[in-house]
Amino acid sequence: MVPYPQYAKYPSLLFVDTMSRLIEDGKVEEAADLLYDWMHEALTAEDYVTIEFLCHSFRVSRLPISILRSILSLTYRDATKIQTRPYLYQKIYDRITAEKGPEYADMLIGQLK
Repeated sequence: MVPYPQYAKYPSLLFVDTMSRLIEDGKVEEAADLLYDWMHEALTAEDYVTIEFLCHSFRVSRLPISILRSILSLTYRDATKIQTRPYLYQKIYDRITAEKGPEYADMLIGQLK
């Protein structure tokens, strides 16, 4: 049984729980490594359905900006194949703009659109 019903169709996404716990424990670099490893495998396998689900599921308001930038960096190459990415980009951009201002958001992620 999958402990998180929302991931029942995508059991490989159970890493999100571990990533969240690492972030809560202040281990953001370890969380980023976990995200990188998972995303690399999924992109290599061209598993865009699972990546779509993941991108749609991210709680942008709860993740550190460094993790959000990593998500955009990791998905940049395949941006045209990930339909939810523009929506995710805009949510991330809006969050950074609200917290740090539009100039900072443009500087940090503007090239990753």
